[in-house]
Amino acid sequence: MKIIAFSWSSRTGKSTAIQTLKALFEQQGKKVKVFDETAQIYINNHPGPIEDRYIFEKFIMEEETKRLYEMQEIKKTQQYDIVLADRTFMDAFVYIYRAIIHGHITNPDILAHTKEIELSKEVYDVVVCFDTMIHLDKNFADYNETDINAIFRHSMHSVFGDKLLYYPNNREFEKDIDKFLSTYIQ
Repeated sequence: MKIIAFSWSSRTGKSTAIQTLKALFEQQGKKVKVFDETAQIYINNHPGPIEDRYIFEKFIMEEETKRLYEMQEIKKTQQYDIVLADRTFMDAFVYIYRAIIHGHITNPDILAHTKEIELSKEVYDVVVCFDTMIHLDKNFADYNETDINAIFRHSMHSVFGDKLLYYPNNREFEKDIDKFLSTYIQ
């Protein structure tokens, strides 16, 4: 049983990579569970502009925390052969930290979930980071800022260590997918 997460920048092909792997694993007869990106869940249920960043970020952190514990339970019970997650708990943590740095949120209490950082180390088996946008989007350009990128890379490496794989984006990952599967899944 493996839990694979796809992480970091928007518009890099994380969801596409997840759908590709899901199809491959299901063709092999594996039972697959997919966790969609929590921000998208919020946006789907709250159409229109985000009025209150604090409520938005709090929702993301609460959902990421819930799904982290759900993944821990799945790992214990072996309900699935493969779990694919669009982003990790650490993505949410760093994203919220980023919002605090940029002054979008002034109350840092959302980041009180530090024990879940340790749980993240146990839950995810492989974390694939994509950091180069396939489709440029000015709304997410700050993902590429040097300071935020450095904070993210340092945080992810500190938590996941050698479970962490970097690819520029899904296009490069797909070129290497056979090697990825043979190394991390078989």
